[in-house]
Amino acid sequence: MIVMHVENEPIWREAFQRQLGVQGGRLGSCDYLATGFVDEAEKRLQAGSIRAMVLDIGLNVDWDNRHMIAVLRNLTLDEVLANPSHSMQCHAHRLSRLAHAQGVPAVLLTNYADYTGGDPPLTRERLQEIFQVEAVFGKDEKDMHQCATWLRRILELQ
Repeated sequence: MIVMHVENEPIWREAFQRQLGVQGGRLGSCDYLATGFVDEAEKRLQAGSIRAMVLDIGLNVDWDNRHMIAVLRNLTLDEVLANPSHSMQCHAHRLSRLAHAQGVPAVLLTNYADYTGGDPPLTRERLQEIFQVEAVFGKDEKDMHQCATWLRRILELQ
């Protein structure tokens, strides 16, 4: 089985891997794979080889910069997305819902505060509901530690 971290930025992949203490590409009895390739994550989810998943919200930088805030606002208001293609372009949403449907524990490790403005405000709790994940963690030292603790607990390494 694989623990997968899907994140665009190599610096965040490396930082979280250090936080976890990944040794030789393994975390406990699982292979550990950190990637920026959404297709790879989706393929492995569909194959049933993922034990746990950590996702960033922003996995499609160009699209995210143009559409993410509007899409999250629609989802916050429980509105159907005006443009159905947006649900396919919001990779983290698609991956997290697929993980949920397959019973794969998943969390967001993201700069969620970038998306929290507006009315109504977008809270961690609402992001958790929208993405059907177990928790939402920020990309700061404290939250990364909490995310690592969550993952170790899921893998029964504590």
